[in-house]
Amino acid sequence: MKKYNISHVYSVDLWDEGVCDKRGFEIAWIYACLNPIRQKVERKLNLTQTNFQLSPYYLVYFDLLEKSEAFAEDIISTARQPLSYSAVQRLIEKPISLDGDWFSFKSLTEKYGLVPFHAMVGTGFHAHKTDLMSVLKNRLLLFASELRSSDEGEFENLKKTLLEDVKAVLNEQFGTPPEKFNWNFRDKNGNEHHLENITPKEFYENYCETDVNCYTVIADERLRRGEDGKTHYLSIAEIKALCAKQLESGEQVVVCADTSQQVNKMLGILDTDFNDNESAFGVDRTMSKSESFDYKRISPCDYLSLDGVEIENGVAVRFKAQDSDGALTGADGHYTMNGKWFDEYVFSAVINNRFLG
Repeated sequence: MKKYNISHVYSVDLWDEGVCDKRGFEIAWIYACLNPIRQKVERKLNLTQTNFQLSPYYLVYFDLLEKSEAFAEDIISTARQPLSYSAVQRLIEKPISLDGDWFSFKSLTEKYGLVPFHAMVGTGFHAHKTDLMSVLKNRLLLFASELRSSDEGEFENLKKTLLEDVKAVLNEQFGTPPEKFNWNFRDKNGNEHHLENITPKEFYENYCETDVNCYTVIADERLRRGEDGKTHYLSIAEIKALCAKQLESGEQVVVCADTSQQVNKMLGILDTDFNDNESAFGVDRTMSKSESFDYKRISPCDYLSLDGVEIENGVAVRFKAQDSDGALTGADGHYTMNGKWFDEYVFSAVINNRFLG
């Protein structure tokens, strides 16, 4: 094993409070995107509450509901195509998932707003998360089977019944999303505040200090594979510098990365030299990042929020990152990510437009 940097000290450190714990629920993209916003709520309201959290369940409820409706629409549009047709096979192989990204988060937040954790805490989901996805998958496949053997005049009623069933399942697991909620809190000056009958959209617009339209996804230009009209491409050095610049301004950064590579969760290390496979096994690790991406050796499988950076001679040499895996992971829930790891395993970052030229 080579020497590696295990320092958890940073010249810019924006977060010393508790971290969230997704408890194996694979919606890291929601947790990571919420982290910078919850800190802004704390600052705006000068909260005494430490480790203030926003509800991820509020967003995942609508995410799964929208995915169910999209699946239903796709099944309707392909209802008269053979079951062996490739488009139909893709649908039934993966009718629903927990996958998402910044664009998913942006759409959901704009449409539904956000709520504090107490307004939607879930109802026992953590004990049944696997069952939830199995139940939804089975119900969607039953809908597909019934619809494909029905007359077109029955399609809309079948879809309506499906969505009612999906809502019932989601209500059982997450609770019913509040149309309005109340929140009582105390600020650091000792003053009590009472928010009453506030809607999720009002809360997002008035208290979250974030306009999701003012951010751009910047991806590693080595991984450009066509254009989607939403993602911009820069060199990884430029992306790293933009992340450092945003952190220095006091704002966390959301990044997409492959955290299955060169990681020690117990120590909280993301370091390309943590495991020296070449010396240990005679394995040559010279595949480029572009090749590794094309051959599926690495994949954009996780989302992190960066909340610290060490700057040496004007260059970011390591970042402080949280993965919403709870305080028992790494250094109180944080990883130290060295610059080389960032170069090799970070795919993109969500950057405030004010830092883009």
